[in-house]
This record gives sequence, structure tokens and C-alpha cells, in this order.
Amino acid sequence: MRSVLPLPVSCAAACLALAGLLAGGLQAQPAVPPAKADPRLERMLAWAEARLGTEYRFGGRLTRRLPGLDCLGLIFLAHARAVGGSWRDYSVVPSRMLRLRQLGPEVGRWAWDEAPPPCPGDLRRGDVLILSWPWEIEDEVLQRTPAGLALRSAHVGLYLGAGRCLHASPFAGRVVIEPLEALLREQGYLGMIAVRPFGASTHGR
Repeated sequence: MRSVLPLPVSCAAACLALAGLLAGGLQAQPAVPPAKADPRLERMLAWAEARLGTEYRFGGRLTRRLPGLDCLGLIFLAHARAVGGSWRDYSVVPSRMLRLRQLGPEVGRWAWDEAPPPCPGDLRRGDVLILSWPWEIEDEVLQRTPAGLALRSAHVGLYLGAGRCLHASPFAGRVVIEPLEALLREQGYLGMIAVRPFGASTHGR
């Protein structure tokens, strides 16, 4: 008479589960619902998109003394509207703003020497983009290109997804939406830092 070896517990459990499925028919597993968007992010994006066409004014904060919007004004006011704060809560010094995570954690940075790379696939809707130029001014160096060229902060925009960027453009003279790759290429930016409002960091610095 042949001896029957006992099945391991895990294997036995799997066999019982299979038997149950065969007896009762295959049951579809309930779908995992997608993660809900943070309502603060939705408020931030809705406020910013509603400013389309607003006149660009350097230093603009939509006040009587500071009419219009500049690139930082658009981002600061949109974020402040989402959290119930004031545009005065944010530093205009990029390194300080990044260090204090005033707009969220840094999630990626890129720099190039000539043509910009394709739009990074890990950008998310609502990411704040800090764009850098190799201009000669008395300001802090935020990044360096692969060849070592020093880059300083020049512009800020809001990524909307699908390769689109919302920003207060000094060249267009108003708040516009345009393809991110075209913006980087046509204005000669050589660096970009992404910050994620209300999100966790996915990249080390």
C-alpha cells in the first residue's frame, strides 16, 4: 500500500480555494477604486486655470498696488487659495522655498546642455515646475548642466498633464497654457525642478 504524504499547508489551502471556485463558479473580484484627488490640489488647479488670460505684470499679486500676475504670483496665490493662506507666506528665494517645502516636496530635477529631453513621464498633474536659465546675475545657482554650466531660477509654471504647462508668461504678456516641451525649447531653459503640492516625494535629491 502506497503511503500518501501530507500536503504543505500553503498548498492545501490553495487546493481548497481552487475547489471552492470550481464548485461555486468563478467570482469576479471587486475593482479597486482609484485614489481620490486631493481636494486642495483641485482647488489650486481650478483657481489657476480660471486666471487664463490675466495680464502679466512683474511682481503682480492681483492687488491694487500689485495688479496683474507674474509667474510666482500665479503659483503662490493658487496654492494659498487651496490652503487658506496668503501669498506673503511664500519665499521668492527658490532655495529657501524648496528647503522649507512651502509648495511641497521636490520630486525630480533635470538639466541638459542643448535640446531639452522629452517631457518626463513621471510628472503629475499639479506639479510646480521651476525652470532655470544660464543667465549672469547675482543670484544663487540652483542646478548645473551635465557640462557644468551654472543655472539660476528664471520662471515657474504649473503642470496640467498631457504635456501642458499653465504659466504667467512675460513673453505672451498673459497667463497661458502651452506645450511644456515647446516652452523649454523656445525660451532656452536648460534645467527644471519639479515640486509636488500635497504629495509625497518620489525622488531623492
